[in-house]
Amino acid sequence: MNYPPTQPPSERGIPLLTEVLAPAPTPALPEAAASLPQSEPSAQTPARTPWPAAAAPAAAPEAQWQQLAQDIQEQVLQQLLGQVNSLLKQQIAEQMAITFEHVTQQLTAQIQVNLEQALQQSVLRAVEQEIEKTRMTKNKEF
Repeated sequence: MNYPPTQPPSERGIPLLTEVLAPAPTPALPEAAASLPQSEPSAQTPARTPWPAAAAPAAAPEAQWQQLAQDIQEQVLQQLLGQVNSLLKQQIAEQMAITFEHVTQQLTAQIQVNLEQALQQSVLRAVEQEIEKTRMTKNKEF
């Protein structure tokens, strides 16, 4: 591989878009799949990633198909689990936002009521004290 002189050493293992990579060897297919006609991949369709060698055990064809089915099932379940987790997080966030808004409105209303009561009591005490001062002053004058 030829690397441009400006490419850092840490990126030398990353192939460039202009490089041609050799395809990975394909594992042995089950007997039924081997008898199917193979078509050449066209230049427009990407090559499919073959199953890893560990996914196709050297057991009987039925066991290979069962293993393949189990692998596909696990992949689908993993994908669905990711989607479910994403959807669940989104719905929880939406419900939390609604709940937060509702609680905020309730707290705001309660704080306003408490503040109004505290102000009324404070003004009432201040008025009573002023009246008392005025009475004391008038009583001293007489």
